[in-house]
Amino acid sequence: MKFIPVYALLVFLLVSCSGNKVLSNYAIKPEVPLSALNARGIAAMSPNYKSSYYHLVPYLYYNEKGRFNEVQGDFYNLTFKDSTDINISVSYFRKYGKHRKVLKVLIALSETSSIPIADLPVEVTSRKHGDFLRSDRLWGNARINKEQERMLFVKPLEVHDKYDVLNQVRDDAIIVSIDGERYVFLNPELETDFEASNAKSEEE
Repeated sequence: MKFIPVYALLVFLLVSCSGNKVLSNYAIKPEVPLSALNARGIAAMSPNYKSSYYHLVPYLYYNEKGRFNEVQGDFYNLTFKDSTDINISVSYFRKYGKHRKVLKVLIALSETSSIPIADLPVEVTSRKHGDFLRSDRLWGNARINKEQERMLFVKPLEVHDKYDVLNQVRDDAIIVSIDGERYVFLNPELETDFEASNAKSEEE
C-alpha cells in the first residue's frame, strides 16, 4: 500500500469540509474499488462496504503504519504493540443494542491476542463530533464479551432522517488510542481524489 502522511490527510479533511453540502439519497457515491483504496493506504471491510446504508455506515481504516492484517467478521484485525494484535470495529449504527443513532467503536481481543486490554487506557475521539464515552451496555453474547474483554465506546448523533447520517459522518475521522497506540478511521464518503488534494497542499 502507498501511505499518505497523517497531517496531509487531515489537511485534506479540513479543506473538504469547508463546503456546506447537504447530501440526499441521490448523493451516495459508489464504493471506491478496494485496489484503489489499498493504493492510497486505506482498508475497507468489504468491496461493497456501502451496502448497509443507512442503518450501518462502516468507517474505513487508514493503514498509515502497515498494521492492517485482515478483516475478522465485523472487525479490522490490527497489529498492536508490534508483537500481538487487536480487533477494532468503527461505524455508525441507527440501532445497536439499546443505543440509537450512534457512532460506535468496539474493541476486542482476537483469538491470537496475547496482551490483556481490560485495564489499558483508551481514548476515542471524532474529529467532527468530539470525544466518545465508554458504555457498559454491550450487545450480544455475554460470555464472548467477557472472554474477548470487549470495550464499547459511543457518540450519539442528532440525525434528522436516514439520509442525514451522511451529512453527520462526512469529513469525519475517528482516532482510537489504546495505551499510546493510535489508529485512524475515515468516513466512507471520503472524496476519491484526496491524494491529488494532498499532493497540492504539500507542494504549497
